[in-house]
Amino acid sequence: MAALKALVIGMGILIIVGVVVLFATLASRMGGNKQAWESRVALPDGFGLVGVAGTQDRVILHTRGPKGEAVLLTLDPATGKTLGRVVIEGAAP
Repeated sequence: MAALKALVIGMGILIIVGVVVLFATLASRMGGNKQAWESRVALPDGFGLVGVAGTQDRVILHTRGPKGEAVLLTLDPATGKTLGRVVIEGAAP
C-alpha cells in the first residue's frame, strides 16, 4: 500500500513539473525575436521608390524603372538581400 501511495505522489509531481515546463516553453516561444536590425538597400540606377509593403519576414518594394516599368523587389529585411523580382509589363507610368 505504501508503494502505491509513493507511486501516485511521484506521478503527481511529474505532472506538475511537465505542466510548468510546457508553459515555460510556450512563453519563451511567444516572446519572438526582439533583436533590432538595420539593413541598407540600393535601388538600381534610374529606379524610383513608389511604395513599400511588409510581412513578418519579407519587405516588398514597389519601384518604377527608367522606362516607366513597374518592378516589385522582394527583400529579406534583416540582410537587405534581394530574394526576387517581378516586372509588371504594360503598367502605366
